[in-house]
Amino acid sequence: MGWSCRWLGVAPLLTAACGDDGAVADASSSGSSPSTSSDTTASSSATLDPDSSSGEPGTGSSSGAADSSSGTTGDVPLAPVSAVLLGDPLGDGSLWSYLVRSDGVSVEPPALVHGPAPRGGEIAVSILSSSLLLTQTQAADGARTHALVDVSGAMPSEPAPVVLAPAPTGHVVQIEALADDVLVFAAADAFGAAAGLWDTSYVGTTVAAPQQLSSDEPGHGYTAFATAPADDAVLGLRTELATGIDNLVWMPRAPADPDAAAVVTAFDQDWQQITQLGFLADAEHVWFTGTTESADVEDLFVDDLDPGTAPVRVNPPLAAEDQLHDLRLSPDRSTFLFWAGANAMGGGTQGDVFMVSVADGVVGAPVDLTPGDRTAHWDVSVSSQWGWVAYRVGDTPDAIHVEIVGIAGGVAGAPLVLAEVHSLTNLAFAVDDAAVFTIGDDGVLRRAGLGAELGPAETVTDVLAVGLPRPSPSGAWLAVMGAGVESGYSHHAIDLGGALPGTTLRIDVPPEPGAEVSTQLGFTPDESYAYYTEFLDPGTPRALRATRLVEGGATLLLGHTFLDYGFLPPP
Repeated sequence: MGWSCRWLGVAPLLTAACGDDGAVADASSSGSSPSTSSDTTASSSATLDPDSSSGEPGTGSSSGAADSSSGTTGDVPLAPVSAVLLGDPLGDGSLWSYLVRSDGVSVEPPALVHGPAPRGGEIAVSILSSSLLLTQTQAADGARTHALVDVSGAMPSEPAPVVLAPAPTGHVVQIEALADDVLVFAAADAFGAAAGLWDTSYVGTTVAAPQQLSSDEPGHGYTAFATAPADDAVLGLRTELATGIDNLVWMPRAPADPDAAAVVTAFDQDWQQITQLGFLADAEHVWFTGTTESADVEDLFVDDLDPGTAPVRVNPPLAAEDQLHDLRLSPDRSTFLFWAGANAMGGGTQGDVFMVSVADGVVGAPVDLTPGDRTAHWDVSVSSQWGWVAYRVGDTPDAIHVEIVGIAGGVAGAPLVLAEVHSLTNLAFAVDDAAVFTIGDDGVLRRAGLGAELGPAETVTDVLAVGLPRPSPSGAWLAVMGAGVESGYSHHAIDLGGALPGTTLRIDVPPEPGAEVSTQLGFTPDESYAYYTEFLDPGTPRALRATRLVEGGATLLLGHTFLDYGFLPPP
């Protein structure tokens, strides 16, 4: 079994799986949301020494210190940092989740959160807040148990079981945490059985009895759902078990009333499938992708909540060999972006990038951001403010470059050509949409203002970069990977608060013998630290390090031999 990092509702869900032979399956960790890096002069570490008497992690010793201070550097208090890691601290193939905390000077011994995973099963942790975690343990037969763990004290609390109806150990198909301390989930009595939709609320680690949202429908089960903008309703994907036909069902959540559930669509062919779904901004209309007119083509549709009206197709008609790619919905749920075509540069045909606005359920005409019969377009990146779209363009591998189109107000501007940028991994938009960061053929990281034309290109750093520029959430820092060092990559953070070139801090310390710095780097939620990971072998074990972005940039070693990780937000 493999593992992955994905998002669960409002919190990152960290998962790891253990094979039937007890061996840990592994891949490159994606960690928490991307971010930036900083300088390095000293380091501290905490070793994962399990308690020899109990055989469990949690009583290791802290070793080293970042500096001689105790929680402050001059007049600057050092921010604490807390991370949850999943891994095999005992080195015996068993999986645990554990909490690591630091005051900015020393690192506490790791504290057990939950585990180990049963052989052939998996564990997962969802970070609900700075003080509360939702854990999940899955057995080899698919049965899952959940618990809440309070990490606000000196040590994590004992896991408080969360009973997710209809059975405490039933199979949970999907679970989401909403902002008002509510868990919405699809659950069945057992693995493979028909699942219903439920929700429950919690205060601390005390959980209320679940209430059913879906009506009881023999022969049907729910495989996915989405919540309304106000979290007061749920859109469920209901599958007819005998035929596999998918339909959408709307149901209220606050208050729950299974009798009020309404079937939105009325598909009756066994090839009609739904793959993605969600609400639009007005909560009176929904969107979904699926095969509803032809079993060969998957289209994007908008529909109201009246089962008597037919859904409206959003995208232009697609040929049998074409599909929608890189589908995006704006944060205000009013605009779609996608490119339509076959996989380019792999024997595919021309694709075009489209923008479609939807207001009060009315689907606007598709705006082709790449008009004309000139070449193939693929890969889409959109700025955080949804003012700009970047895409790759080119007929042959030797002629690929990147173009940027302004989309503010739903009107497409003239393409801005970045002839020396060939991949979207060499591009990042500024957080305020005012500029774009690019890495050209010469490896120089530059910033150019965005408008009717590209502004003058300013050099951002003297470090030669190899890709993945990442602005911090506030836009104050930019992370970038450097090239050509013995340990693989070098990681740097650039202070964007002053004139360019900015002050550049190298955040990675010399790795351990035989180790290699990986491509994983980012910021902690409060931007006090830049983090990165390190391969300790050509394979599985890693080190997770965090470097302070103030006063010398000391680096903390937060964990070894982990598979996935996430940082807790500040209190």
